[in-house]
Amino acid sequence: MKFTSKKFILASILILILININFLRGALKKNLSHETKVFIKELFFGKKYIEEVFFYRSLNYNQKKLPQTLYEKIFLKKVPLNNLTTSSSSHYAKIKKLKIKSKKFFLENFDNENIIYASFDGTIGIISLNNFYENDPINTNLNKYKIHSLLDIKLIKDHIFVSLSYNDKDKKDCTYFLISYAKMNTKFLNFNEFYKSNKCLSNTLGGRLINYNHMNVEGLLVSMGASDKEKELAQNDNSPYGKILFFDLDTKKHIIFSKGHRNPQGLIYSDGYIISTEHGPYGGDEINKILFKKNYGFPIASLGEPYKFAKKNDGNREDFQFKKQHKKYNFEEPIFSFSQGIGISEIAKIPKQYSKYWINNYFISSLNGRSLYRVNFDDDFNKLNYIEKIYIGERIRDIIHVSSKNIFILALEETGSLGILSGPKSIN
Repeated sequence: MKFTSKKFILASILILILININFLRGALKKNLSHETKVFIKELFFGKKYIEEVFFYRSLNYNQKKLPQTLYEKIFLKKVPLNNLTTSSSSHYAKIKKLKIKSKKFFLENFDNENIIYASFDGTIGIISLNNFYENDPINTNLNKYKIHSLLDIKLIKDHIFVSLSYNDKDKKDCTYFLISYAKMNTKFLNFNEFYKSNKCLSNTLGGRLINYNHMNVEGLLVSMGASDKEKELAQNDNSPYGKILFFDLDTKKHIIFSKGHRNPQGLIYSDGYIISTEHGPYGGDEINKILFKKNYGFPIASLGEPYKFAKKNDGNREDFQFKKQHKKYNFEEPIFSFSQGIGISEIAKIPKQYSKYWINNYFISSLNGRSLYRVNFDDDFNKLNYIEKIYIGERIRDIIHVSSKNIFILALEETGSLGILSGPKSIN
């Protein structure tokens, strides 16, 4: 292309911009040659930028943007919360030495008109489902603990349970695991200890709570992670860490339900099966079918590796630290493992009334992936049939379905907002 020709094109573009930008865009697309379009884009945006745009478009081929998803339209509305505290850094951020600040919080259904939220610092409050009005926080006695992080909240009948880690008063970077409960009251929550670990760790992980009946005993399933510094505890039957525990609600006694876990962040009982979503090491996030007395391999077997493995991309890189075959070493294979870790968090079933196109589907939320993953399992929950990534754009700590409104509510922790995810049949 001659230089004078280029000058003419640029002059024409500037004149048309002053007349009508929409007319300009349409005319250029229709009349300019491909080579000329490329030249203009590279001139204004730079060749490197255009190459990056093309790369990411190719990478996300056929991925939809809200409200479009595969077969369905879902709409996202964000409602900021006012009473959340900003967390200085996450466990992941400390490992990766990243400056990530977030407003970590959890959600629970209360009644047909309200939901409960619980911030990582122990703040608990009620939110109206009619207008998403945030009431003043409920007064509690949780300040008797030096809370490091609240880990989950669960309402069982007329009692509210919370799991949390709290700091040792005399030791730095040493946290205990605690389950506490109180009779539900919107004025004051008087918490009492249900369970407390007798050993503190550098970081207390997991903490998901679900109601579960085991051998005709009503109880509580609780996930407890094992931090990387104390990972050997996951295989130690004398330690609760790295386990999923079952607690008898009446006696408060517990048994080890399963072991060999690193950091189970999601837990659900659905269709007769217990499903857990678990933070693995670098490149090893898992979805597991939890069976009684089974061993899930950590820290012996994992499809991931320690975070430091990624830094040694040279001839001096060490061998794999973890075995890559679970079954060969008498461990349970994961249903699925994300080779590119997504920071997996909670799992929730999508009910029939939400979408007729997504029957027997589940949402899995993610932190670093900033997305929901819509998945479908086979009949025995041994494998995934398919998976669809739905980009949300924020770290998603928790997700619940509210049947009275037929909506999903997400805990969006970067902006500290409720993400109201409504489908075509939802009540807005």
